[in-house]
Amino acid sequence: MHGGGDRYEALLEVLEQQAERASQDDLPRRPAVLRFEAILLVALALITVWVWVLPPAWLIPRAVPPVPIAEEEAGLRIGIYLQAQRIRAYELAHGVLPETLEEAGPAIPGMRYRVVSHGVYELTGTTERVRLSYRSTEPLREWVGTGAEIMTPERLP
Repeated sequence: MHGGGDRYEALLEVLEQQAERASQDDLPRRPAVLRFEAILLVALALITVWVWVLPPAWLIPRAVPPVPIAEEEAGLRIGIYLQAQRIRAYELAHGVLPETLEEAGPAIPGMRYRVVSHGVYELTGTTERVRLSYRSTEPLREWVGTGAEIMTPERLP
């Protein structure tokens, strides 16, 4: 058993020497690592501020060009056409014009409805740049124009 104590002391001595070497090896490296981390942190902070305050052109999204007026008008004409079809369906089912657009179904955004006289109404559609009005005394397909041709079953894919 006496030999076991010598081995234990030798093992302790080896562990102490390794711990001492490890602590000596870490001391010179720590300031360099800390210095690198500090420089990296400052660089990242500066880059973040630069991108936030003065973003480079390649980071700024390009503005979407506005829809041409002709396309916006065609879309509005088709919206009025669809709304007029809902009103017509309501009139056929109930025998009278609806008092509000919502009675004929969900109103298309930007639409206003007004009953002018018995069986005659006016629809006005508005976008940011276009305003169109349709009176029910006008032939709807002619008023819509090319929009009605686009909606025919022969043209659908």
